[in-house]
Amino acid sequence: MAALMVCVYHFSLYQNNFGSLFPSGHWIQEVGKHGYLGVYVFFVISGFVIPLAMHKGAYQYSKFLRFISKRSLRIEPPYLATIFLTLAMSYCFAKLWGLDFAIDIKQLFANAFYLVPFIEGTEWYNIIFWTLAIEFQFYLLCALIFPLWVYGSRWIRHLSFIAFLLSAIWVTDNRFVLFYSALFGFGTALFLFRSGFINRFELLLYALLCGGLLYTGNTHEIMLTACIAFLLLCLPDFNFGLGTRLGKISYSLYLTHGLSGSIFLMFTYKGIYEFSELLFIGALLISVVFALVFNLIVEKPSQKVSQKIKL
Repeated sequence: MAALMVCVYHFSLYQNNFGSLFPSGHWIQEVGKHGYLGVYVFFVISGFVIPLAMHKGAYQYSKFLRFISKRSLRIEPPYLATIFLTLAMSYCFAKLWGLDFAIDIKQLFANAFYLVPFIEGTEWYNIIFWTLAIEFQFYLLCALIFPLWVYGSRWIRHLSFIAFLLSAIWVTDNRFVLFYSALFGFGTALFLFRSGFINRFELLLYALLCGGLLYTGNTHEIMLTACIAFLLLCLPDFNFGLGTRLGKISYSLYLTHGLSGSIFLMFTYKGIYEFSELLFIGALLISVVFALVFNLIVEKPSQKVSQKIKL
């Protein structure tokens, strides 16, 4: 659901030399412009899933390199494959249109290691990659503070978690994960409750704190989205049928929809609004099919390699 929200956002606002896919004010465009919120759903989910996996693996500081290696093998191969496909398609289009093509090594390095925000003169090959940089920072942060949440005394657990949440007040630079701590905090609070480290009342207080931090940050839409994602995660056995099965390709869909659906629109949209809805649906379907193939060829193998590393 979160990945599809991001796809809807990009496709509903798509435009090329012929103009926008939908005329201004079209209902799909009006709904789709809120699809960016799917990114923040991913942050809430990660806040729950990553500490849960660390707890099941009995993570300790001695396993730092093993944990980072495991996460890197899980997310990096599909990400690097996406970069390779992006450059390959850029090369093909450059040849097709008679343009020059060259690979900027500094930009390639910055993208591969999530350093674009910190290296001047570089930019993301795909703007959505900024979220992966935040995710990887969260992995590093969890590797450093997770033991305080589960192995420390009750006071250390609460103080360290509250400090993590309140850091959103002092860190105002959105290049850093602590800027988004309230979003990850929703999921992490639920992990602490599900694992027996906090009680129901403390979970409610932490959820209110996370919501309050987002509200005071003038991100009301993000706050509402995070609350809905949190409530869905709270359900004891949330199963959405086809959506649950397609969730297994969500990372592939998130990474590659710009390579499939957007390119489909680039070649098919000629400024005729009568076909916009069909092209929009076509872009979504092609993105899902491409993600299924990408997941099978690239993501699943990297996932199997990652699973061989035991915490």
